[in-house]
Amino acid sequence: MPRLSPVAAVWALHGAVAAAITVTHSRVPPQRLYNTRRGGVSRAGVFAAYPTAVTALGMLPAARRRELTPAAALLCATVAVPGVIDERELDVNRRHLPAIAGVALTALACPRAGDGPRPRSRLRRPLAAALLVGSAPWLLALAGHQTRGMREPTPGEPGVDRVHLGHHEGLDGCVMALDALLLSRRGTGPVQRWLLALMLTYGCAVAFQDGWYEQVVKRGWVRQRPPALGPPGPTRGWAALIAGTVLARRLLLR
Repeated sequence: MPRLSPVAAVWALHGAVAAAITVTHSRVPPQRLYNTRRGGVSRAGVFAAYPTAVTALGMLPAARRRELTPAAALLCATVAVPGVIDERELDVNRRHLPAIAGVALTALACPRAGDGPRPRSRLRRPLAAALLVGSAPWLLALAGHQTRGMREPTPGEPGVDRVHLGHHEGLDGCVMALDALLLSRRGTGPVQRWLLALMLTYGCAVAFQDGWYEQVVKRGWVRQRPPALGPPGPTRGWAALIAGTVLARRLLLR
């Protein structure tokens, strides 16, 4: 059986997560979910905007149909506009439509793998394994299941599960990081390597922030949360992200 190309593997990963979101968010009562009320298709639409549009930006430098890339990039980039992705409202709306259209254009552009040498870092597989292990609670929640510990109430919020059912932002981070590792399996140009390094670092940061909050802060072990990234700016979070991107580019995406 032929192996999937890196791009096909990424689309398959996003399709599997979107399908799981659709099923679980359609059968679980809305009050057990997080800030979404209109069913699985609506929540999957938000997933198509974020993180899928971010991953699409990482594909575009190697697109085959170059005439589609400017429009696709502009549409996908709208996902970074403040207010487009709002964790207080995770049902699809018209603000998400440009990013979703950008994802569709990216699929039409048929991005291909680069022709350069493959990355040789020995850290790639251990990192991918760590991401999969760390996402275990989110994968359970995505499938509509909880352990006893996941059902424990959040300190200060008795009505909120420590790890709620349905899709989690931490899983978005893991997906983005895995996307970067998959897309860099084939040689890529310098622009795409930097984009993938940024995507890898950002995805790991999102996963770490969500995991730390759920597994450490919500257990009452500590009160301090990692610095939020927020909009790009001269903050500690973004300084750490830029440093991490340079490190990822050197160690993982050479």
